[in-house]
Amino acid sequence: MSNLSADCSFIPVLIIDDEKDIREGLANLINWEDIGFSIIGEAANGREALDIIEQKHPAVVISDIKMPDIDGIELIRILHHSFPEIKVVLLSGYSDIAYYKEALQNSVFDYILKPSSTTEIIDVFKRLQKTIGKDESNRISNVLACELFLNRMLTSEYTEEYIEEESERLGLYVPAPPLRLVITQIKSEEFHIYSSSVALAFKGMNQNAFILIHDTETEEIKKILSEIITQSCHGDPPKASISKSFSSLEEIGKAYNQVLLTEKEHMLAPEISFLFYENLSSPGFWKYGEYDNLINDTVSSVMENNHEEIERNIEKVFSVVKENAANYDSLDYLCSGIYYRCLEKAVRQGTYITPVSELHEFLGKISDINEMKNYLRNLLFLVATSTKEYSLINSSKTIKDIDNIITEEYANPQMSLTYISTKIGKSEAYLSSIYKAETGSTILSQITQQRIEKAKKLLKETNLKTYRIAIEIGYTDCSYFSKLFRRITGYSPVEYRNKA
Repeated sequence: MSNLSADCSFIPVLIIDDEKDIREGLANLINWEDIGFSIIGEAANGREALDIIEQKHPAVVISDIKMPDIDGIELIRILHHSFPEIKVVLLSGYSDIAYYKEALQNSVFDYILKPSSTTEIIDVFKRLQKTIGKDESNRISNVLACELFLNRMLTSEYTEEYIEEESERLGLYVPAPPLRLVITQIKSEEFHIYSSSVALAFKGMNQNAFILIHDTETEEIKKILSEIITQSCHGDPPKASISKSFSSLEEIGKAYNQVLLTEKEHMLAPEISFLFYENLSSPGFWKYGEYDNLINDTVSSVMENNHEEIERNIEKVFSVVKENAANYDSLDYLCSGIYYRCLEKAVRQGTYITPVSELHEFLGKISDINEMKNYLRNLLFLVATSTKEYSLINSSKTIKDIDNIITEEYANPQMSLTYISTKIGKSEAYLSSIYKAETGSTILSQITQQRIEKAKKLLKETNLKTYRIAIEIGYTDCSYFSKLFRRITGYSPVEYRNKA
């Protein structure tokens, strides 16, 4: 009898042959688990195999070439186009070798001659195991790189151009604007990235998932989110907090703040499945938007390090709450809103202040109004003092340091806003903000300008091949360099050299 073990620690294999004796012989000839595989099923022809593939998702198929209905050659054509991740090992006799040339065009891993010794079969699968291991390692590395970029995108001041280029490089499909940002809770540790023409979902911190979704009719948005959360995030029941619509990816930081605030409000209304940011001021909710002036005044007094004004504004905040007979959750929400805005401004200036998670943790433990008032006052005094100290730093020196790093290390493939931030020791948001304010340009565009100018010089003065020039100026992907060069200069590198 066939070994149908489906332990997830083994690589799943499907055997396809129209001869039952051969199928069962292969399944029992080798102790598959000893070499890291498990047989999850058998099929007598290609059509039967496709049904099993759709249900059980094998990583490897061993297939005969000559079979009724859909034969081995037709099957590997289908697999090549519809299931390219599946590795194929062909079973063939000497008379079938002519077919093998066509099979090679469809990415067949190897073939096993009938009959073959156990040693020969094991050798093929040991090589296959190494290949699958490398593929999986590369896949995981790419997934982690994508998640890192997408999470940074939420809190860094990336330009739309950079987001589009990096998404293309990583193979991510970002839906067309207008967009909304969504936050939801996930239960599955296996969820990483979900992508379709209308939505891009990715894993955040603390069992959160973020979803960039094309903005459309409200009911359609709810329908799409229900499908994603139910199928990919395993939410039960579907529940999400949703930002306002935005038309440029450069606005994603603003949308990020909106979903965080909406999520906090959502905790007060668990009966609602999908809460939109624009609905927060509707009847039944704490009318956060009505107190924008008070919040802005409080934040301004913090950023100006005016302790007396901070004190007055805090008193106003607690008076407003008392006058409106608001509950503890509303006060907690308002305090958090003030702190979020302080945090946003502080991060832009490069100031380190207490993470907002610590504020939430503290507010969750206390129920005394005076204790909350004292805590908020002391916290805002601390932020104000730190911000004042940072404001005295000469930003022109920081800008000079940035320019020096770009000039000296433009050829470093790691050169980026993150690299410069690490080297200087200040936050990405702070560097990005002051550089744009002082120079009118972004750090990324300055890096690109330096590299393209150097590329022009090399094209004019040397006979270096395009791929060598790309490497010389810090690009590891020649195709990407060529596209970038054409977009900036209007010419391909070869056309530019000929013109020069």
